[in-house]
Amino acid sequence: MPAEPGREILAVSVLNLQGVLFRNRDLYGWLRRRKPVAKIGFSIFVYDLTGDSDAHVQLARVYLKAGPAELALPELKKALRLDPENREAERLLAELARPG
Repeated sequence: MPAEPGREILAVSVLNLQGVLFRNRDLYGWLRRRKPVAKIGFSIFVYDLTGDSDAHVQLARVYLKAGPAELALPELKKALRLDPENREAERLLAELARPG
């Protein structure tokens, strides 16, 4: 499924959705409440994150917990562009800015 220009797509394996390979088995649990826009075979679920501030915050949390942590920053900035009053995105950005 090719992404349209400006569309933000996330493809996640079912193993990751179920947390089979992670210490935190609920790392992608936030996606279970969402309906995939497509499924590739029986193993990859595709989600449309376009315009979804909360999805970008949740993805930033994944990066902060499982890495690479530097990918959290652009996700949080996207979340705030979409919703300038997103308090969780602000809180996580402030956490990232703290030294140490």
